[in-house]
Amino acid sequence: MYPCWFLSPCFIWLEFLDYTTEFSGEIIIVGDLNFHLDDVSDCGGRRFTESLSDRGLVQQVEGPTHIRGHTLDVIISRENSSILFGEPSIEDTQIYNDKSNAFLDHFAVHSRINLSKPARLKKSLTIRKINNIDVESFKADIDTNCFIHNNDPDIENLFKSHNSDLKAVLDKHAPVQTKIITIRPNTEWYGDKIRKAKVKRRKAERTMRKTKLEDKNSRPSTTVPTVVLLNKSKSFLAFGYDAEEQYSALALDEEHHDYYYFCGLKMLQHEIKHTRQTMIKDEHGKEMPALDILSLVIKNLKGHLLETVRSRNALGTKDVIHWVLTVPAIWTEYGIQFMREASKKVT
Repeated sequence: MYPCWFLSPCFIWLEFLDYTTEFSGEIIIVGDLNFHLDDVSDCGGRRFTESLSDRGLVQQVEGPTHIRGHTLDVIISRENSSILFGEPSIEDTQIYNDKSNAFLDHFAVHSRINLSKPARLKKSLTIRKINNIDVESFKADIDTNCFIHNNDPDIENLFKSHNSDLKAVLDKHAPVQTKIITIRPNTEWYGDKIRKAKVKRRKAERTMRKTKLEDKNSRPSTTVPTVVLLNKSKSFLAFGYDAEEQYSALALDEEHHDYYYFCGLKMLQHEIKHTRQTMIKDEHGKEMPALDILSLVIKNLKGHLLETVRSRNALGTKDVIHWVLTVPAIWTEYGIQFMREASKKVT
């Protein structure tokens, strides 16, 4: 016996459909239901289908999506919509446990979506590099050129002259520069609350590193982004959040172009069949040997750990440490062997 979905959950569903269909654009709704949509005798399934057709929507998946039969998984779009390329396909993933029982009770439903990535919004900014001003030279120019040498008795003229002279001196030492930036991220869910939470989290992490705070309530996430920053001579500068912050500061001053900034090293290890000659590109397309980059990261992590151990007098010598490198279970043998090669380069 199926639950009577035409109670409170029904009204929530109908309100959701009414709200969603008010928009003029394309619609895709996906989910896993407890209705046998392929069974015409199923009351709940019929009512669900009617709720779609009354609003110009259609359920696109045809065929059993569960190991016991019946269509339980849905992809819903507008009638006569072009958002999908062809009909969705259903695939038995054939994943079994150690007792040869199906690990998943649902099949995989695949569909190609007719979407193009929207262009990122651009914004024009005007900036002055105030921090680069030579203070002594700036003070000398103010003393030489500004209104203290102007004897005009009219206060309004004096004010205008003062403002014009100061602006001329400022333009000389820190001229206005225009730069075009890409507004990131281009996602509706990334709002002010998430942005503020991200700033707060990074502030907490910096506080922890400086104060060696151990309070569990102020301890941030133990994971860091797999990002590495190298200087112009390809020497190691920073890793993780430190690399992100230093690179952001360089980018704001337009001084980042000669640096090497590599992102997503963890996934690169998983996705690429590495050899000792494998090259990877940074944000600007500059190439370096992947083996060298990974070795620099491992060396930095090793040095950071040894420094922490020594500061706490936990060990007398580094020789008593047995080093173990762990890798994600999804990594291929190529990635695992590449990690071994990189670790051997670290002394």
